[in-house]
Amino acid sequence: MERYAIMNAVQFLLEEHKKTKARFAEIEAAAPQQRGALWHALQPELKIHEQLEDTYLYGPLAKDPAAKGTPLAGFEEHQDEDVEALEQEIHSLLQLDPTTEAWLSQLRTIRDALMDHVKEEETEILPKVKDVWSSDKLDMSGKQMEAAKQEAMQLAHL
Repeated sequence: MERYAIMNAVQFLLEEHKKTKARFAEIEAAAPQQRGALWHALQPELKIHEQLEDTYLYGPLAKDPAAKGTPLAGFEEHQDEDVEALEQEIHSLLQLDPTTEAWLSQLRTIRDALMDHVKEEETEILPKVKDVWSSDKLDMSGKQMEAAKQEAMQLAHL
């Protein structure tokens, strides 16, 4: 089981984003016969990540009066739209043979869309969270994310 130093919510998500980028690179570099298994391991982690963001950051920010009128207040809805589009791309990927160039191309489409979303989070959203939440609230949210991720990973047997 992976252990983190105690991180606030923003630090936790930035670290998760780095890991996800590395996992996509690993899949792309893998032998064609290994791609499917690597994707199968990453896919539930992506879902867990999205749930953590919604539950411990974007959902609470959407309800926080201090975020009202800022891009933070509406980002949960924007994220849900991005996730829905990604889920359609993932469904298309699952119809393909992981050893083919078509599968790899579809994986890159998913990676690129996800990295666009991550870039938006990292440049436009996450830097503004500290303007709305205290460091204590950010720390608490980060601890909750870490604990929830560990629990979800255990339940998913990852």
